Amino acid sequence: MKKNLLLIVAILFSAITVAQTLDFTKDGRHYYIASPNGRYFTGTVNEGPGCFFDAETDQHYATESDSVLIYAVNNDGIACGSLDGFAGIWVRGGEWKMLTALESINRKPIEGGEICGMSADATKFVALMRYDGGKVIPVYFELDKFENWDDKNAWTFSTLPTPTKEDLIYKQSPQFIQVCGMNYDGTRILGRYLLYDGKREVPFIWQKEVEDVWSIKFVAERCLFIEDVANGTISFPDNREDMITSDEIVDYDMTREAYEAGYLYDLSPYSLFSWTGSGRYIPVCVNVLNDFASGDYAAVIDVDRDTLVVFTAVPGAGTVSINDKGEVMIYTPKMSTFRTSYVSSIDNPTEATQLFDYVEQCTNGKIDLLEHMTYQRDVDFDGNPLYQSASGSAVWANEGNAFVTFNYDEWNETLVPQCFMVRFAENTVSVDNATEQLAVYPNPTSGMIYLECQLENVVIYDVAGRQVYAQSFAEQSLDLSVLGAGTYVFTAQLNGENIITKVMITK
Repeated sequence: MKKNLLLIVAILFSAITVAQTLDFTKDGRHYYIASPNGRYFTGTVNEGPGCFFDAETDQHYATESDSVLIYAVNNDGIACGSLDGFAGIWVRGGEWKMLTALESINRKPIEGGEICGMSADATKFVALMRYDGGKVIPVYFELDKFENWDDKNAWTFSTLPTPTKEDLIYKQSPQFIQVCGMNYDGTRILGRYLLYDGKREVPFIWQKEVEDVWSIKFVAERCLFIEDVANGTISFPDNREDMITSDEIVDYDMTREAYEAGYLYDLSPYSLFSWTGSGRYIPVCVNVLNDFASGDYAAVIDVDRDTLVVFTAVPGAGTVSINDKGEVMIYTPKMSTFRTSYVSSIDNPTEATQLFDYVEQCTNGKIDLLEHMTYQRDVDFDGNPLYQSASGSAVWANEGNAFVTFNYDEWNETLVPQCFMVRFAENTVSVDNATEQLAVYPNPTSGMIYLECQLENVVIYDVAGRQVYAQSFAEQSLDLSVLGAGTYVFTAQLNGENIITKVMITK
C-alpha cells in the first residue's frame, strides 16, 4: 500500500461485536434479567425458585428454596435480592450470602428485607429492610471490598431520606415507595412513588451528593403538565388529601385532568428494574390522551435532561428496557402474556424494527428467532396447522451486546415461560490486527468515498457493532449514501492483511 496517504484516520474502536450465540430453555425456568455484559441471566419462577444461567459455561442453576426474589446481576455473576424473606446475594448460582451487617433499626431487630440494587463491583447496595412488625425503610450499605462480606467491621450503612411529599405539582404524600435499583457507581438510586390517592405515580432519584448525603429529585414531572402549570403561571389546587366529600374529590380530579398534558406514568417494577446501569435513562410506560397520540406507549425518561421521550412507532406497548447505548426494547400488546418485541432508539423514537428482523440483521442471518418462536395455535377446516409467531417480552443487557426474551405458549396445556438468550459475543478487530490503516477521502463524506487501492471483504459496522454494509470486492470508490448520518467502522482486507479506519457520514 502506498504510504503517501491522503488521509489516515485514527482507529477509535478496539472491538467490534460480530459473533453470536443463542441459548434457550422451554422447561419452565424463567430468565428476565441479564448482566450488563450479557454473560449471566437470572430470574424467578412465579416469584418462587430462583434460576441462574452462565452462558459461557452453559450451566443452569436453581435454588432449593421456593421463596426467592432477584432484582439485578452484575458482570461477576453476583445477583441480589432475597432468600426466604431475608436480604442477600446469590453468587454465580451457588452460595447465598446474607446481609447481616445491620441487626436493628431504631432499637428494633431486623425482621427481613431484600437488596433492590447494587453497584457494578458489588460493594454498594440499597435494600428495603423490615422491622417492628412490618415497617419498611430504605437503607444504603457500603462494603470496603467484596472479599470482606462476612466482616461486620467492613460495612457502613445509613438510612435513606424518605420523600414525604411529592413537592413539585401534586403535593401528595405517598401511598407507597418502592426502591427499584442502583446505577453502576452507586451514586444514583431509582425510586417509584405512588401518590396518596393511588391515581398517579412518578419516578424519583436519590442522588448521592457527598459522603452520606443524598438528595431527592422527582424526574420529568413537569412533562406531565400544561405549560402554564409547569412554569408556575398557574398554581395547582389544594391538596387532594384535604378533600372529604365526593363532590370535592370530583372537582379536584376534573381540575387536575384539565391541568395535565395527557401523559400518565404507568410504572411497572419490572420496567424500572431494567433501567440503564449508567443511571441516565429510565424506561417507563405512559398512557397518552392528547392531540399527540392516544393509548399506551413505551417511553424513556432522560434523567440528565429531565425530559420524556415517547415511542409512538409501537402502540399498545407495555414495559420496556433500554441499554446504555440508548437502544430501546418495546413489547406489545401490554395486557398479554404472548407478545412481540421491537427495537427502537432514543434518537429516533418514531421508528422501530421487529426483534426478529433486528436479530437477523445483527447476526447476518445466523440466528433466526422466528424458527424458535413460532407456535401452532389451531388447525383450519382441513386439519392443516395454523401458526402464529411472536418474539416475546425482551429485556436488554445494559451494554447492548445481549438480551433475553420470553413468551408463554398460550396454546400449550402447560403454560410455562419459554426463554431465549441471545448474545452478540465479541470477535475482536483491533489495532494490533490491523497492519495497515485505510485511506479514504473525503472524510467526513456525504456518502461517496474514494479508496487508494482495490480492496476485498469490505465490511462496515455502526458504533453499536452491528454490520450495516458488506461487499466482497471494492474498486476505488464506494457509494455509502444508503447509510444514515453517523460514525462507522470500516474494515477490509488487502493482500490478506486487515486494514481498518473510521468513516464519518454527514447529511
